[in-house]
Amino acid sequence: MCASRTYTNQLDWFVDPHGNLLVDYIGKFESLEEDWETISDRLDISQKLPHVNKNLKKTKHYTDYYNENTKDIIAKKF
Repeated sequence: MCASRTYTNQLDWFVDPHGNLLVDYIGKFESLEEDWETISDRLDISQKLPHVNKNLKKTKHYTDYYNENTKDIIAKKF
């Protein structure tokens, strides 16, 4: 018998039980620097976003790791 798992969509972290949005801005990692500019402007912060533990290896774009099956799974879920 398989143990039952409960999965939570990460977008559910940003809404209350009634579906009301709890934040006024959601940035994306894919556009982190641009989103940081938006956040820092709103908060009147002049500090640049630090980049620590930078990966120096060349890596593929994340979508290159998906095949047609995994693309379909993600498309159905999101």
